[in-house]
Amino acid sequence: MLAVAMAHTIYMEAMRRGDRRKLKPRTLCDKEVIFSRDIEPRLGSVSLYQLSENECWDSVYDKAKASKVRANKMAG
Repeated sequence: MLAVAMAHTIYMEAMRRGDRRKLKPRTLCDKEVIFSRDIEPRLGSVSLYQLSENECWDSVYDKAKASKVRANKMAG
């Protein structure tokens, strides 16, 4: 089973290496914070193969109730 948290780890390793493009350290840090604060508690243990689009959007909409700016970053 590939959980969302493991997929994020793999993604961040590729981002740190600059596989797609070179990101600034601040951007990398922001991605880690958004994941650990807003995504991991809710979806981190969910199997990537069972994750639905609705679950993803529900978490973004819930975040938008508290902060629209963070919800936009999370959606990205």
